[in-house]
Formats: sequence, structure tokens, C-alpha cells
Amino acid sequence: MEKPTNWRTIKVYKRTRKGQNGLKTQLFTVTNDGQCIGRIWDSRRGGRVIKNGCKFPLGVWKEGETRSFEGTSGGKPRKIELTILKLGKKQKDKVKFNWKLYDGSGKLMDDNDYTFSPGKAMTKLNDKKL
Repeated sequence: MEKPTNWRTIKVYKRTRKGQNGLKTQLFTVTNDGQCIGRIWDSRRGGRVIKNGCKFPLGVWKEGETRSFEGTSGGKPRKIELTILKLGKKQKDKVKFNWKLYDGSGKLMDDNDYTFSPGKAMTKLNDKKL
């Protein structure tokens, strides 16, 4: 099979860890014109490609700012909304943000608050069970 001419090589970050239903592997890269780090592939549910994923904010954001991103997961339309809840004054301060995932009809599917601590990664998750 020939490789399509529109394929390009991108840098990905691989994360493999134990999840609720066994081992999961996810691939992440910089997405949405440098505004996010997003998943582009997830091994769960038989494996799925994610287009325009956004899981973690990147770049310059303001406290209270919300940005929305349109994408797909497994070919289904999704909307992701990130809101910065708390920014510290120093570069090494924690960042707290809210991540929401909506289906194609606008129904909220997932709502989580995350705390990211530089040098430690994610240090807190508040999963708002829907």
C-alpha cells in the first residue's frame, strides 16, 4: 500500500498507564495551532483516532478565559471547552483548569477540573460524575 502524499511526520508523546479497565495507551501532540496538547489516538474501546483533541492548555492564557475547540473522536463530532480556573503569578506555580467534552448535539459528556504542577504533572483530578 502506498503512503498518501498528505502524510507528515509529527512528534508524539506516548503515555501508557493502568486505567479503570486495564492498560491504556494514548498518543498526544501539540494541537489547535499551539493552544493545546491533545490526544490523537487512544487505545480504549478498540482504539480510536482523535482529530483536534485538546486536553491541556498551552501558550498564553488568562485566568477565567474559556476557549472551545471542534474535533472528532472515532469519527464522531466533539466539542472541547477549556477554562482556566486559577493561574499562579510565577512560572512554576500550579495551573487549575476545567475540561468539558460535548457530543455532536451539544450534550455534556464529561466535566473535570485538573490541577497541573510543573515538574510533577497532573496532581489533582475532580471528576464531576455526570
